[in-house]
Amino acid sequence: MAFNFEEYIKENLDCREQSGKPEQINIDCINPDCDDNWRQRKKMTVNTDTKIAFCFKCGKIYKPLDFVAEVEGISRFEAMKLVKAGIKRTFGPDRLEAALVGIKPLPPTKPETEKDRSVTLPYNIKIEPGSEPYNYLMNRNFDSTVINHFRLRYQPVGPYGRRIIIPVYVNGVLVTFQARTLDSNTRPKYLFPREGASCFQSVLYNWDQAKNYEVLIMVEGVTDAWRLWLRGFQNVVCTFGKSLKKEQRRLILDNPKTKTVIMFWDGEAMEKVYNTVGDLVDSIDVRVAELPYGMEPDTCPDPGWFIKNAKKIKGMSPLERKLRGARLAG
Repeated sequence: MAFNFEEYIKENLDCREQSGKPEQINIDCINPDCDDNWRQRKKMTVNTDTKIAFCFKCGKIYKPLDFVAEVEGISRFEAMKLVKAGIKRTFGPDRLEAALVGIKPLPPTKPETEKDRSVTLPYNIKIEPGSEPYNYLMNRNFDSTVINHFRLRYQPVGPYGRRIIIPVYVNGVLVTFQARTLDSNTRPKYLFPREGASCFQSVLYNWDQAKNYEVLIMVEGVTDAWRLWLRGFQNVVCTFGKSLKKEQRRLILDNPKTKTVIMFWDGEAMEKVYNTVGDLVDSIDVRVAELPYGMEPDTCPDPGWFIKNAKKIKGMSPLERKLRGARLAG
C-alpha cells in the first residue's frame, strides 16, 4: 500500500485547503517550538506537489520523512519504515509498532455489527485527587463531576502512557476511546485504538444523554463538550473533528426527539460549518453559533449568549450560506 502524503495530512491534522490553490494545504505548525498563539490563521503551508511543508512564522521546513517523524514523535529512520508500510492514519502505538517491525496491516474486515463494536479499555487507573491527571484537569477548570460523568481514566505508563483515557459509549456499550496526552508538546495530541477507530465515523460523544433532548448542541472536540456540559448544557455532543460524517447525520435525523441542531464549532471553522449543514437543513431546524475567529467553545466566556443568538439557517440559499461562511472566516 503506497503512502499518500496528502491523505496522511488530511486524516491526522486539522487543515484548510487554499481556494484557488488546490496543491496547497494550511495547517497549524507542527514545530513544538513555534508560537502556537500566532493569530493570523494557520501558519504552515504544505505543498502536496513538491511535498514540502514551510512555516511562515518560524521558518521551519519539513520534507515528508521529517514531517511524519515530528507528528508521530519518532525517529527519521522509524518514519521511513512507517512510510514504506503505507500507514496513513494514527490509530495508536499498536499501529506504529506493527509498521515499525514490519507487520503488514490487517485486511479490511466485514462491516461491524453493534455486538462487534465493543472494545476493552487498555490498562488504566482511577484519576484521584492530587494526581497528575487530576491536577491537569483542575488547572483547565474541569472538576470531578466531569471525571465521574464521562468515566475518565488514566494510563501512567504503557502504550498510552501519561494520557487521559476517554471512553466513548453507545447505548451504554463501550465502542472506542481516545487517549489524550497531558503534555502540550507531545504529538499527536490524541491516540486511538485500532479496533475501535472506525467507530468515530458513526458516533457522537455524549449521544446517550443528549439524544433525549429536543435541542442538540454540536461541538468539535471532547474538551469542548466537557466545558459546555459543566456549564449546564447536557444536550451537547462532539463530532470528533471539523466534519460531520454521513453516519453521524443519519444518527441525528433518525432520532425522533431531536428537533433543532445548533452548530457550535470553533470561530475559525465558520466557513466549514456553513458548508456542512446543507443536507440537514431540509429535514431539521439548524442554527449556527457564530463565534469570532480565534475563539473556541472551550474558552468562550459566555457560550449561553452565542447559543441563544445562533443564526437560523432555514431560508438561506446554498450560495448565501457559502458567502456568509466565507465572510465569517475573514
